[in-house]
Amino acid sequence: MVRNATALYAVRFATYVVPLVTLPYLTRVLGPESFGRLAFYQAFSFWIALLLEYGFGLSATREVAQLRASPAALSRIAAEVLGSKLVLVVPVLALSLAGPRWIPSFHGGTAYLVWAVGAAVFQGFNPLWYFQGREQLQVPAALDFAGRVVAAGAIFLAVRAPADGPVVLALQAVTSAVVTVVTTALMYRDLSWRTPTLEGTRKALKAGSVLFLLRLTNNLYTTLNTLPLGLLVPFSLVGFYAAADKVVRAALGLFGPLSQALFPHISHLVSEDRTRAHRLARLSLVAMAAAGCLMAAGVIVLAPVLVRLLFGPGYEPAIPVVRILALLMPLSAANNVLGTQWMIPLGLERSFTLTVAAAGVVNVLLAWVLAPSHGPAGMAVAVTSTEAFVTLAMLTILRRRGMLPFGAGADKRATAREGGS
Repeated sequence: MVRNATALYAVRFATYVVPLVTLPYLTRVLGPESFGRLAFYQAFSFWIALLLEYGFGLSATREVAQLRASPAALSRIAAEVLGSKLVLVVPVLALSLAGPRWIPSFHGGTAYLVWAVGAAVFQGFNPLWYFQGREQLQVPAALDFAGRVVAAGAIFLAVRAPADGPVVLALQAVTSAVVTVVTTALMYRDLSWRTPTLEGTRKALKAGSVLFLLRLTNNLYTTLNTLPLGLLVPFSLVGFYAAADKVVRAALGLFGPLSQALFPHISHLVSEDRTRAHRLARLSLVAMAAAGCLMAAGVIVLAPVLVRLLFGPGYEPAIPVVRILALLMPLSAANNVLGTQWMIPLGLERSFTLTVAAAGVVNVLLAWVLAPSHGPAGMAVAVTSTEAFVTLAMLTILRRRGMLPFGAGADKRATAREGGS
């Protein structure tokens, strides 16, 4: 588990921290407006990749973790997931073509759109779920890390003016394509090829549907906020929010690898030793929430320095946005444990999904009210308020079911449930 957490930290480092190396360069070379446009299309690309990844990062990972001793079963799962993604790519491309025609924010950004879609498609087909389920992430993580480092380094050579925003997306698309092709080849070195079938595809889509809605609605109030903001305010204001969001998301990304490594482990313990699962979830909650509080305090105090060093002159409006978004750190850390690490292994996907779906609606409504009048700061308030809503909702659900991973008698209740089963 430690080895896989380390590998996932390498992926997370490449995803969130490595771009921070290029952030000061891009904010200065592109300027707030072009940087905001780039961030808008990056969010759109992430949204498309999310549609293609579906819920397989959780559903397929869980199935692989449970059946990893059977090569035949793993080959079947791989075929089902591939078939599903081939089906999903059709509506994804249709939506991408509809954007420039119906939404004004997409006008004049054809080059951005083409490379954003390309990067998303290749990222969406990456079979990281397979290696995560088998807890063999070292090589795929190294490949992902190397690809993102190469793309980041090339930015300094290729991006020279505000008009070079599409080049950033092009570099991300090319490196993502290489990593996905190599990782897929590694997966099929272990597995035998099976042609996807309609029945298998239907089964996989159904199995991942609840978790897909969970991921989609979760990202509506987390990583995708730049997208709706770009529909409501000018790209220059989007640039202020996106710059602040990248810093905070990089810090939040530190929680992800540990959560991904713990997810299959806790999923296994829930069925084998519920008491140990309780203790591990409780330890994770305390550690991650405490780390989130410390990180938030540091970011709030250092916000002016961070903005000046990372973004350069002209980005002073991002300072209050950074401070507001810093409140996400303890909230997101707690939600990560309560939701992904605890509720899903317990089989509470539906309750978790309904909570996150409600949060997505709350976030959109708050953004629609606050962003036009208060700009990026209003968007930040909407996001943090939504995250607090999720925390309270999950605690309420778990308390009513008697499944909180902490509090007096938690381990005794777990033992009693094991005995009853």
